[in-house]
Amino acid sequence: MEDRILQVVRVAMSRRSLLRGSMGAAAGLAVFGSIAFNEGQSLAVDLPDDAAILNFALTLEHLEDRAYRDAIASGKLTGPALAAAQAYGAQESFHVQLLTPAIAGMGKTPVSEQANYNFPAFTDGATVISFLRSLEEVGVGAYTGAARYIKDKGILAIAGGIVQVEARHAASLRILDGKAPVPGPLDAVFTPDQTLAKAGPILGS
Repeated sequence: MEDRILQVVRVAMSRRSLLRGSMGAAAGLAVFGSIAFNEGQSLAVDLPDDAAILNFALTLEHLEDRAYRDAIASGKLTGPALAAAQAYGAQESFHVQLLTPAIAGMGKTPVSEQANYNFPAFTDGATVISFLRSLEEVGVGAYTGAARYIKDKGILAIAGGIVQVEARHAASLRILDGKAPVPGPLDAVFTPDQTLAKAGPILGS
């Protein structure tokens, strides 16, 4: 299992040339296999295996990828904020492209991007940056909280690489949002249910 997942990583990174030098892997919410956030069901998140965990993560990565694309398309970002959104959005897209074949390689069906998300109105640049920052912070807490459920060491290593990138995104966006980049000695750790509680309204569940 570990060799297969790491091979997917090597192939993806080679094909994309690390997104022209940008390190990426996969983040936003921790992780689901056959569990989806649509259909409006109320559920206690169950992560029965590593494929389910990766699919939960892919659900969040789709969310973050779409959020950056919509934020850029809004035309509200300029200068360093726009440059950051473009760079981080490309890395979130890479996370999606990394996780999707990894899940398929485990014999499971990767979740797809939703047609619609409940994003706030992007009325100005400050609103956009604050929203992106909050998404990244949820992603960091979600990945950290999901780590305990991961059985395969290769997948755990990949998740560790992803959460570091997500944390750097969050720190940079905190600066752009007028906040201290590192607010404390420890980050929040979210259980899957806590993650769902925070992201569910955006996902429409």
